[in-house]
Amino acid sequence: EMSLTYKEKQNAFKLLKIAVLLQFTLYGVPSIYYADEIGTTGAKDPFNRTCFNWDFNEFNKEVFGFYKQISTIRNSNSVFIDGECKVVKAENGVFAFTRENQNEKILVAVNVGEYSYLIKTNNEYENLLDGTKNNKFTIEKNNFIILRQKI
Repeated sequence: EMSLTYKEKQNAFKLLKIAVLLQFTLYGVPSIYYADEIGTTGAKDPFNRTCFNWDFNEFNKEVFGFYKQISTIRNSNSVFIDGECKVVKAENGVFAFTRENQNEKILVAVNVGEYSYLIKTNNEYENLLDGTKNNKFTIEKNNFIILRQKI
């Protein structure tokens, strides 16, 4: 059985969030692997997953909260249903794309590069993760952002 340090687990959960973000914001219908939404970890097959733990006190609250937040964002923005998707950056560990329809434009960016990344826009955007509004946002390593501009 493989055991991770606290720091390794925290990094793994950051990468899980990035994968979930991309799955919920790119084209298609998101699919959640059994119990990922509560932060269940596993070992090697055949013990990669145990029975679903229905005790809310045992859930990873941070991961569960993120799944709820990203689901709400997806369900509250029609651009994820009918919005055109355009890649705007894919280099040095940064992947960014827009989803746009007649009502809104959403910029999604992830950073798995070595350094933080500054996004500068011509217009003010709202960060859908924390509600801040600006035209400059910094994405730290192994992090992401979802920005919305009403059209």
